[in-house]
Amino acid sequence: MECYAVSHSCELVNNLQTKALIIKSVMDNTIDKDHHGKLYSSWSSTMFVKYILEKNII
Repeated sequence: MECYAVSHSCELVNNLQTKALIIKSVMDNTIDKDHHGKLYSSWSSTMFVKYILEKNII
């Protein structure tokens, strides 16, 4: 839901010149939810963004 709001906001501003890039890791676990899942999820998203920026993929 939040990703849609960001994407839609980008469409509304700057005559469609602003593009959204949304990187999100899923951490849903119905059993044994803990803080480590959130940490790993944020770490994996960060490492992915770092990789694509270092390799000039975007």
